[in-house]
Amino acid sequence: MRLLEHLLIELADSLPDGAGGEAYGVRVEVQSAELTLPIESTVGKDGETFASPPRGRQATGFDAPLGKLRLAFARGGA
Repeated sequence: MRLLEHLLIELADSLPDGAGGEAYGVRVEVQSAELTLPIESTVGKDGETFASPPRGRQATGFDAPLGKLRLAFARGGA
């Protein structure tokens, strides 16, 4: 697991800027995105929150219940 803030930065960096361009005659830009993701999470000794995507698809009685992370990203204008 990694720190929650590192997971958030990784998710934000993975969003595409857009697609197309002059060669295609059209340009599509991503201005905002909303995500709802399942996560495994835990709180460390120092109160830091750790999170990661689930490690597998099959749940067992030994697995901790998954949480949900809901995010909304928006690009700011310059």
